[in-house]
Amino acid sequence: MEEMYFEKKYVLRTSDFDFKDKIRISAILDLTQSIAGLHADMLGVSYEELKAKDMFWVISGLRFTLKRNPKADEEITVKTWPLKPVGVRFIRDCVFTDKDGNDIILVETTWIVITIDRKIVRPANVRFNSTNYFDKSLYNDNMPKICFDEKKKYNYNSHIVRNSDLDHNGHMNNAKYGDLILDIFAPTANIKSFVINFNHEALCGEEIKTYYYMDERENGIYYFEGVNEDRKFYTAMLEMEIKDE
Repeated sequence: MEEMYFEKKYVLRTSDFDFKDKIRISAILDLTQSIAGLHADMLGVSYEELKAKDMFWVISGLRFTLKRNPKADEEITVKTWPLKPVGVRFIRDCVFTDKDGNDIILVETTWIVITIDRKIVRPANVRFNSTNYFDKSLYNDNMPKICFDEKKKYNYNSHIVRNSDLDHNGHMNNAKYGDLILDIFAPTANIKSFVINFNHEALCGEEIKTYYYMDERENGIYYFEGVNEDRKFYTAMLEMEIKDE
C-alpha cells in the first residue's frame, strides 16, 4: 500500500496568507494540486507520461474543511492518497497536519482524464503502477454540486486572464480561482468549509466575471460563480464560522 500513499513537509510562507492573516483559499488549492502531481509522478501517471499519450488530468471539483487557521512559518505535513475510481471520476483525499499530527485541513478532490480532443478516458485505460487503492475516505458523502441562483447574484468583479495566471496546460491555474473569490469577498470570520466545481477552463485574454450572494436562509454561507457571455468557469460555496453573540 505504501506506493499509493505520499506525504511531504512544507513551511507555510507569508504569501500563503491574506491581509487578515487567514490562509488563502488559493494556497490550499495550490498545495493540494502540487502534491497530487508529485504523487502522480510516483504512480506512473504524471503530466508528461499522460501527455505522451495525448491525455491530460483535469480537476473537476474540490472541497475542504478547515479545522483551524495555520500560521506563517508553521511547518505542516501534507498527506495524500487515491481512492478507488467511481465511474469516470478519480477521487483523491488529502490532509494537512501540524507537527504534533493534529489535522488542520481535510481536502477531497475529484479528477477526470480527457484526451486532446476532450473525450473522457475511462479509469481502466489509465494505468497506475499500483492498484492498492485506499478505502479510507475523509468524507462520507459525494462532493456537492453547487447550484448558483442567478436571481440573487450580487455585483461582480472582473478579471482578465493573463500569462501569469496560466499553468503548463495553457489554462488559468485552478488555484487562481481562490484569489478571484478573495478579490470580491474578504472573509470577516474564520472559514469552516469550501467547495468549488470547475466547469470550464479559462484561456489567456478571457474575462471572468465573479458574482456572489449570501442566502438569507443559510447563515454564514456564500455562493460564487465565475462566468462570461459564453460559458461558466466555476461555481463555489464558502461556509463561514458564525459565533453566537
